Amino acid sequence: MMTMTRVAARCTSSSRHVRSAVVARLGAGAGAGAGTRKLFGCWRSLSVAATAGAKQRQQRWLSVNASEAQVVALGDSRSVLQVDGADGAEFLQGMLTNDVVEMEDKDVRFSMLLNPKGRVLVDAFVHRISPERFYLDLPRPLIRSVADYFTRFRLRSQVEFRDVSDTVDSVVGMNVDENSLKQLTANFDVLNFQPDPRIHQTEPYCRSLWRGVCTRPSTDSDSDDNAAHDEHTYQQLRISMGFGEGPVDHQPKKSLPLQCNLDYLHGVSWTKGCYIGQELTARTHHMGMTRKRLMPITLHAPTTVAPGSKVINTETGKAVGDVRSQAGVHALAMIRLEPAKGAQLAVVPQDGDEPGDMCPVSLHWPKWWPEQ
Repeated sequence: MMTMTRVAARCTSSSRHVRSAVVARLGAGAGAGAGTRKLFGCWRSLSVAATAGAKQRQQRWLSVNASEAQVVALGDSRSVLQVDGADGAEFLQGMLTNDVVEMEDKDVRFSMLLNPKGRVLVDAFVHRISPERFYLDLPRPLIRSVADYFTRFRLRSQVEFRDVSDTVDSVVGMNVDENSLKQLTANFDVLNFQPDPRIHQTEPYCRSLWRGVCTRPSTDSDSDDNAAHDEHTYQQLRISMGFGEGPVDHQPKKSLPLQCNLDYLHGVSWTKGCYIGQELTARTHHMGMTRKRLMPITLHAPTTVAPGSKVINTETGKAVGDVRSQAGVHALAMIRLEPAKGAQLAVVPQDGDEPGDMCPVSLHWPKWWPEQ
């Protein structure tokens, strides 16, 4: 474990590196706005293409079942970026919201990459494999943009980025027990597999949720239908628990990290020093001004609602939020906290104008949230 002095020195060095890169790449004054628009212009278009790209991909290989336990690869939704080099830890320290320098080998942490205005670009699970190697578990449609973005700020740092999604998969474990762990390690090359870093594993309802990266074997172990079913099972679980992932839940360049519950999900360090987008995030945290957050809702009828559909207070008719993603009767919505408390809520589909089109919903305050 590093001393606080060494960590502070590294953070200061990383901060100067990143800040100089921002100035060099984006310019100053009026030029900064144009530079930012050009630099991040691809994120929104790639987010829109996410659903179409997932449908065209072949399902992934991995599904380990031991009794009720499941360990499945998230091939439709996630990809893996390999980060190598002597300066890898310091570089990521200045780019991501969580503390990377303090990570030990085989550690995993949840984090986000922000733009200079403090808006979310992408969520990431950071796996430290060795002192000079990291694997970043990223949303599939945005991995190329992340690699390009990192390259712009690399300057003279000794660090390389490579998309290894053809050989390495992001995996998730549900109801993981000792038997399923033994089966996984016996059948697959496990690079890292740890309890999900977003939650405290002391709670019974989340004790068996794991996250990892595995090298894919040369032959598929499951049919496409089984793989699709298994990944859908995870999407239902995470949405019902209130965990956002990817550009639909965390809208690039629009969402704020604390609105996406980054603080509740142990994805930000308040002590590590500077990173891109830190100023607004820290100010919002210390002023306690997070007025809306991503929350799980349950639909009272088997209705399909599109992202962007409004959640309204049925008594006042006023919108209190909008839907982000859905899996069955479970959905995630960005909710304005105060107007939604104790209110009767319903979702209005985007193409529905008549009152009969409304679907009543229940709002859930996740158990892993701190007491409100």
